[in-house]
Amino acid sequence: MKDFFKMVCASCLGFVLANVVVILISMLMFGAMVGALSEMLGGKETSHVTLSSGSVFVLDPEGEIPDSSADDFFDSFMKGFNGSDVERSYTLPQIVRAIDEARSNPDVEAIVLRPDRCYMSYDTAQEIRKALLRFRESGKPIYALSLIHI
Repeated sequence: MKDFFKMVCASCLGFVLANVVVILISMLMFGAMVGALSEMLGGKETSHVTLSSGSVFVLDPEGEIPDSSADDFFDSFMKGFNGSDVERSYTLPQIVRAIDEARSNPDVEAIVLRPDRCYMSYDTAQEIRKALLRFRESGKPIYALSLIHI
């Protein structure tokens, strides 16, 4: 009879501990999902930059220029664990929007383009080219600089 109560108490304790672990893991997953959803739906913080007259917009992308943001739940969840807090390169819509804003801003007098540390698809390059042509139509110059010569 003594062994019976010991086994019942051990089983109850194991059941309670297993439920505590499952609840903690569930809360962690739920918090990560809420954080990822709030980041996607809440929008990115936009900072307003005050430019002085004669400013130059330096377009210096690094790494791949994706067509769109490919953030998913797993990436945002694992971001803090793998030590890569470095933001990714800008996406194509962000670059095109920045070029268009520089075109309409009277304080921006030119663009300096440094494409030597990035890579992109042909379609992405064509979209950036179209945005740069729109910028050039405003009468402002575009300068390209590359430290790598192929």
